[in-house]
Amino acid sequence: MSYPRRSDSCPEREPPPLADARSYTIDDARRVTGWSEPQLYSELKSGRVKTYTMGRRRFVEAGSLRDRIAELVAEAKPIKPEPRFGGRVGRRRGPKNYLGATKSTIPTPSLE
Repeated sequence: MSYPRRSDSCPEREPPPLADARSYTIDDARRVTGWSEPQLYSELKSGRVKTYTMGRRRFVEAGSLRDRIAELVAEAKPIKPEPRFGGRVGRRRGPKNYLGATKSTIPTPSLE
């Protein structure tokens, strides 16, 4: 007798949104936040995100997860906008010839 694979018997479910849930499993917390497993465990180990166990399963408190995300957003530095046309920033100089000199420095021959 063959047993169905876990993926066949238990289709992938979407975790509840962060605003509605009271707690998450570790996998659901990773899906909701987008954090990697080491990053989430680092937050748990530091005590910034609180967890509890029920039997052998560990759950992450959604309130502490929301609070930590709010702290990270508050600590974030604003992103400086890129130059609009992608060119260099600063003083613009005139066009250069093949020797690297600008047109204003090239001597013009007199026609006498």
